[in-house]
This record gives sequence, C-alpha cells and structure tokens, in this order.
Amino acid sequence: MTSHFWDIETLADDIERLAPGRTLPRPVVNLGSGFRSVVIRDAGGTVYRLGRTASMAKGYRYEVALLAMIRSYLPNEIPDPFLLSEPTERFPGGVLAYTSLNGRPIRRADADADDWEQLATDLGHFLAALHRIPGSVIAGLEKRPSPTGRPELEAMWADTSGALRERLEPEEMSRLERWWSDHIVAPGMDDYTAVLTHHDFWHENLLAEGEPLRLSGVLDWEHARLGDPAVDLVPLGYLGNRFAEEVMHAYKDRGGTIDEGFRARLAKHRVLREFGGIRYSVRNNDRAELIESIEKLRRTGVTDGRF
Repeated sequence: MTSHFWDIETLADDIERLAPGRTLPRPVVNLGSGFRSVVIRDAGGTVYRLGRTASMAKGYRYEVALLAMIRSYLPNEIPDPFLLSEPTERFPGGVLAYTSLNGRPIRRADADADDWEQLATDLGHFLAALHRIPGSVIAGLEKRPSPTGRPELEAMWADTSGALRERLEPEEMSRLERWWSDHIVAPGMDDYTAVLTHHDFWHENLLAEGEPLRLSGVLDWEHARLGDPAVDLVPLGYLGNRFAEEVMHAYKDRGGTIDEGFRARLAKHRVLREFGGIRYSVRNNDRAELIESIEKLRRTGVTDGRF
C-alpha cells in the first residue's frame, strides 16, 4: 500500500492521467476502504473503485462480465461499469468506474426503525431472484471454487492456524481445533444445491432510499460465484436476529429454498466469514485487522465452547 491511496486529490489526478480526456469534477470524496479496494466518488456522481492489490484486477474483469449477464434477472439496480483499466504502478489492482446508484448504504440502525419489515422483505426477494438465476447464464465465466469444498477448507485452515496458534490461549486453540474437526471437516458442509451467490451481502454493499426504506441497489460483486445459498444470509445476522429472520421468511416466500441443513450450515458460515478476515490479514500482513478479526472469531463462541 502506498501513501497516495490516502490522498484524494492525488488519486483524482492519477485517474485523469490514466484515462486521458476524462476529468473528475471536484470535490472528490472518499466513500470508504475495504480489504481490497478504495472507493471514491467525484462531484459528477461517478464512483471509482481502486484496487489495492494486484489480485483485484482479475476480480474487476470478472465482475464487469458478470454484471452484464445477470442485470435483467434482478429486481433492483446493480452497477453498470463503463471504465475498466488494467493494473498500473499507481493502481496495482486497476480501476473500475460506474455511475453511482440511487440510495445510501443500509445502516445497522435501519433494522430497528419502525418500518424495518419492508426493507427486510425487499432483501429476501432480491436474494430469491438472484438464487433463481440459472447457472447456465454465467457458464462462460471462470469457474470459481466453492469455499466449502474440502480442498478450499484445508487451505483456509493451513493459512490461518499458525497465526491463531500464536495469538489464542492454548485452551482456546484446542476448542477451535475440535470445533473445526466436528463441524467443518465433518460431512455436511457441501450438502446443498449450488446457486449464484453474491458472496458479500454485507449491509454496506446494499443501498436503500425512500420512506419506508426500500432496497434500491446492490454493489460489489467481485466475489460472486456458484455456491451455498446460506452464505448470502450470513452478513444479515449483523443487523440482528429479528431482521435476519424476516429476510429469510421473505426469501422462502419468493421461492428461496431453505432445506433441512440450511440453518446448521448458516451457523458454520458465520464462523467461516471471520476466518476469511483472518486469512486476509495474514496474507497482507495487516496486524490491526488480524487482531480485530480474531476478536470477532472469539465472539462467535468457538473458542470458549459456546458453539
């Protein structure tokens, strides 16, 4: 990571040099920084996602192709990129740009508003539509492995267990190892019918507007793949159990399949999501993120025997 990623004016100047003839109306604002991208928006309403790591370039290319294939199947807006750059020295992961969508990111407080049910219903209906998209629609895209396949789970453990062993108490690590053996390595994690998943249905990637709040758009599709439908319900748990249950009710009402093992897999995926943060932190030598991700893992109950 180089310092220019934190200087908004420098970023804007660099994008203009990258795309001759393009001017970014000022002021340019920082919309946020995730694990892999920095996101800014100019005064004209164009959003720029700037890859922080070289691996993002491939993800951006995948995302642009995917969005074109699935747009007509979905009830709400998704980005329509018009600029995709290859990696450069300044932008090692490339640049993806699109006209900003209506609405603002969903906040945790929205799940406690008086009219929260409508928003939850919209989210359930969106996921049902997404999961109904035939796999054949994206047959031309790269085949992405399911994170719950045995080779991927073994790789996840190999990438994270060393750092966890260094930072957890011995009793915590012993419980975690038993939990992994009993719940993740054991049969059942791959017992589902694969559907197209967003794979990061986090509330900050979901836009809403109006009164009552209605879902208006869904962002950040670079992780989408065929996989376990339960994965897309996991992040909604951060909005509270009541809200997540209403989403699941609306999802099922619109034809979403909640099979016999769905809730058990959902609980396990909640823990695996925190393993994903630990893995990223280790790979990118991000000590602060590693500490925070391990604390999130502790809160799931797998290190103190509650799960």
